[in-house]
Amino acid sequence: MTDSPGGANRGADAMVLARAAAGAELPKRFYKQVSVSEKSDGFVVLLDGRPAKTPAKSIYLLAKSDTAEELATEWDGQGKFIVSSTMPLCRLVNSAIDNVARNREAVIDEIAGYAESDLLLYRAEAPEPLARLQQTAWDPILERFNRDLPEPFRITTGITQIPQPRESLTIIRQRIETERDYELAALASIANLTGSALLPVAIQNDWIDGDVAWQAAHVDEDWQISQWGPDDEAEARRAFRRQEMMVACRLIAQMRSKD
Repeated sequence: MTDSPGGANRGADAMVLARAAAGAELPKRFYKQVSVSEKSDGFVVLLDGRPAKTPAKSIYLLAKSDTAEELATEWDGQGKFIVSSTMPLCRLVNSAIDNVARNREAVIDEIAGYAESDLLLYRAEAPEPLARLQQTAWDPILERFNRDLPEPFRITTGITQIPQPRESLTIIRQRIETERDYELAALASIANLTGSALLPVAIQNDWIDGDVAWQAAHVDEDWQISQWGPDDEAEARRAFRRQEMMVACRLIAQMRSKD
């Protein structure tokens, strides 16, 4: 697998966090019934009739019923103990409320920063079949971006970082910073999981869906698997990360829905 400045390994590996949590004492389930209540300003998840809260003690107030219902399903699906690694939407919503809302500029900086050394811009020199796969998966996405940019992004080979057009980077940042907290949390998650700002922004603009973005982000890894075969631990980690990404994509879609 090629190792570029835009590689997905830059993001925090959620599996590491899950394993750390598994080693800690898990909180016991303290509620029996889960429901969703509609309020004048949104939807609230109730645990035994009381509003569920984030780790920072903020009430979940959700704009969309689909999001509230999915969040309620995660809470209801817990057994004797509450296992946060089995609640990807809950963690994402926690991030939106407790982190993004209070640190918007830092989160925007983090996402936009990926564009300076984006996964899609760093190509393999060899082997030639891998280079062709990268070109097939990544060039159409870049071409769509370049239609709207004053100067196209620069593609290179190897791992040495090259400067990208400042005006184009500014436009990418502007598209990110207009998002609300929930969408911004989802974009940050996708950027961390893929090593790319361009993939989440392409999803944001409905140019590609989550499956296409996932495949594009894993061209190198899929090539490696085709050559050496799968590894059980790596496959488990990959499945975990894919679930995280699909939840983030779904949250973006829910926030954009009209109901």
